[in-house]
Amino acid sequence: MVPLRYLRYLPGFSRQLGRKSRGLSSTANGMLQLGISDPRRRDKGPFVIGVAGASASGKTSVCNQLIRSLNHHRCLLMSMDWFYHGVPEDSAEEEYNFDHPDALDFQSIKTTMQLMLDKKPVEVPIYDYKLHKRLSRKRSLASADVVIVEGIFAFYYPEIRDLMHMKVFVDEDADTCLARRIRRDCSVRGRDIDSVLDQYEKFVKPSFDELIVPTKRFADIIVPRGRDNPVAIDLLRRHLQHKLDDSGSDSNLTVLKSNAQTELLTQALRPSVNGLNWEEVILRTRRLASLAFEEALGLATSSDKRATSGILAIPLSRSSTALVAALAPIAATASDRITFQAAEGIDEKNRSVANETMVLFDHSLTDSVVILPKLRGLGEAQISSNRVVIVTLQISEAVANEIFNAYPTVKIVTASVLRPGEIVDETFLNVWDDRVANQSQVH
Repeated sequence: MVPLRYLRYLPGFSRQLGRKSRGLSSTANGMLQLGISDPRRRDKGPFVIGVAGASASGKTSVCNQLIRSLNHHRCLLMSMDWFYHGVPEDSAEEEYNFDHPDALDFQSIKTTMQLMLDKKPVEVPIYDYKLHKRLSRKRSLASADVVIVEGIFAFYYPEIRDLMHMKVFVDEDADTCLARRIRRDCSVRGRDIDSVLDQYEKFVKPSFDELIVPTKRFADIIVPRGRDNPVAIDLLRRHLQHKLDDSGSDSNLTVLKSNAQTELLTQALRPSVNGLNWEEVILRTRRLASLAFEEALGLATSSDKRATSGILAIPLSRSSTALVAALAPIAATASDRITFQAAEGIDEKNRSVANETMVLFDHSLTDSVVILPKLRGLGEAQISSNRVVIVTLQISEAVANEIFNAYPTVKIVTASVLRPGEIVDETFLNVWDDRVANQSQVH
């Protein structure tokens, strides 16, 4: 039971007394029913998910697993921790309560979420956990199909909750949370065990019991055991996918459907991990490229087909020309005329290609130094970006966001999206750059 003296810290709490929870409710047959907020509130903006729970309960891990499972949608994770005010100059760090709502800049969180709902790019603070203050520089975030907002007080303020379409509470054993918090704060945030335990006893545990637990009643879904509950995360993914499909989400990023074949073929993207020689890399990569190219042709021919006079397939790099051997058979049997051409042959003086659909392809796009100049060149040739499809075997999330920020109607087809922190397998790049580029006739 929450002591009455703490109820004043819960905005709108008194108005909720006596109401039936909008979260998990029982049906006549005893089954649990998910009480998800009205999807009509999206109005074509991103689907916003709030994730709350105790400190170190595994909120971020659950979010990252969910993002990986939705890899054909552009997902964005925003942590409320970025919006800490920081320790005041006249306060000691050990006496400052980071686990109280007043420690967070909720007005900035609300404003940022509102901009995201309008599909506008935003700038968010960068908080230094060792210095306990915000840095002068900020981080830019692009718009996305799915925005996940995570933090211990994610459900605390009604005006923040009302911007969320789905609310998830990660429930974890208190001892597990404490053990994780000790490891994290000591290894990442430069603290010692005594200070972590002192802060936990003084601020963290009381705040959780008195301020965070009462907000669990606002959750639509509760995930016991957090990141160690793959069944719950998969059910959450399925339900979210259903909501996205029903709301008409039409992401321009297409990732090849995961099945036994694509899982086998995408091993070629990490040959050093999977123990593949270069012949196996070439064989699997060409088949993977064929699948991606077939998907791209479907997108190309379905967009304004009446005004399309043909398709130009353009390699983006010298090594990517080696993929032509794999793509040529598809071009030979396609219903539309497909021509392979170098991007350098297209400029603002060449208006004959204005009605062509462009399929730009490369084996890997992990930086934007190649693709963005090519897209600018096509724009100078009066080619609309909605006629451009980019095919790549792997693309980093950052590059995809850069492309969509500059050219929102461009379509991308890929076999793999590299999330922040994922390392590109240099062996894969070397196979193409050092061998295939010089042996493009090898079949």
